[in-house]
Amino acid sequence: MSTARTIIYAAVAAWFCVFGLSSASGYVFFDDGGVHEIDYTIDDGVVVIGDNDNGSTTAYFLPGSSVEGILWSMGTSRIVMSDGSIASTLLASDNSVVTVSGGTFGHEFWLGDRDDCSSTVAVTGTDFKINGEPVDYGLYTAADYPGGQLSGNLQKGGELDNTFVIRGDSRLILAPAPIKFSTITPAEDEIIEAAVYLLAEIEALEGAQIEDATFTIRSKHDENGEPVSLADASATDSQTYSDDGESDGFGDVPATYNENYDEWELDFDSAELPNGHYIFFVSAVDTYGNEGVSKAVPFKIENENEDEDKLANPENWEVVELLPPSPRYNPGRTLPVRFALQVKEDVDAETPFVYSEHLEVRIRLKAGENKNPLQSSFFGRGRTAYRINEQKEYYVTNFRTLLIPAEYIVEVRCTAKNDLVLDSFEFETERRRLMFHPRGLMRRIQNLLQGHFGF
Repeated sequence: MSTARTIIYAAVAAWFCVFGLSSASGYVFFDDGGVHEIDYTIDDGVVVIGDNDNGSTTAYFLPGSSVEGILWSMGTSRIVMSDGSIASTLLASDNSVVTVSGGTFGHEFWLGDRDDCSSTVAVTGTDFKINGEPVDYGLYTAADYPGGQLSGNLQKGGELDNTFVIRGDSRLILAPAPIKFSTITPAEDEIIEAAVYLLAEIEALEGAQIEDATFTIRSKHDENGEPVSLADASATDSQTYSDDGESDGFGDVPATYNENYDEWELDFDSAELPNGHYIFFVSAVDTYGNEGVSKAVPFKIENENEDEDKLANPENWEVVELLPPSPRYNPGRTLPVRFALQVKEDVDAETPFVYSEHLEVRIRLKAGENKNPLQSSFFGRGRTAYRINEQKEYYVTNFRTLLIPAEYIVEVRCTAKNDLVLDSFEFETERRRLMFHPRGLMRRIQNLLQGHFGF
């Protein structure tokens, strides 16, 4: 036996003598720095040791586990008890952490066995009382309760009614039992059309029941965003969008419990919200007063909309030329060819900007319309690709003009609509004449040189 283990064994034996317990000779030690899952019976006590040469150790006590003696955590070890039984005392010593969410305990809880301990015991459940008086969830120290009687219902089953002692800087944490959620509709990233039932399964703590559940849909910006507005929602027996009957948002809408399927449901017409991306989550409270919120589920509403279809139809788009004011440019230069794409005014008076990555911008000579284009630009980042400036609402592609003067046609096509020609515009290049006669220009240069350098 190692020296460290001998010292620990001696400490266990001494502790047993002080508290009048049976011999520690048959105790099981977990001190290898590993993770242990206990689902069997241990005829004596258990000591879980951390912070030795092998590092910290964790022990999980699962259904079927049974410890006939004490359960002791030492050093920086961790014990997680979700089921099983402890016949004697639970002792959290040193800096160890014990989490209790289920199981049964024969005797007391010790949070520290010395004044220099700083251990933690976290108990998850409901209806906690200390010395018969209800207490709030939270953290308690020796300054609050150096000892007493703790009772309550554990999250995963089992009742507490045990004495406890807190020593040193040790902490007792009483935490609410989480409510379990399973969202059925919408599923993650599901596309919803028309009317559907929003469905969720909600599981309360053993012995409790779900008292109320509400559903919320929000725009998929972030989980703390404002509820989306329901433009034309109306209240019915099964769904109420606000207390005053007005449609001011889809936040905390009461759901109805369906006993036949053990599900909470809400009849929802997705046409009440604009097409787009959203998140859905459920809130609930049980008869013990526990509150919970489900994980947010992203989904998409995609209904047919006559007005939106008109705006999305390339046949209702038009090109607006955005070249610099002069239609003539020097040949041989690279020219930024800009244009805007918008909805035609007779379709939408506001002529909104159209964003599309499914265009082809063809540039060809005006002479000989049947010739191949000099350049075809598609969306991307390449030298001849077209780009979209969403902030300034225009499209741009770079085009190297020929060295000789020429007339060009810019043709914008929609590749998603069988290469439909949306519109076209023209520009030309021509050589610029010198503003000065060469002899006069030389005379001006000589005058400048004499003025600056004296010769």
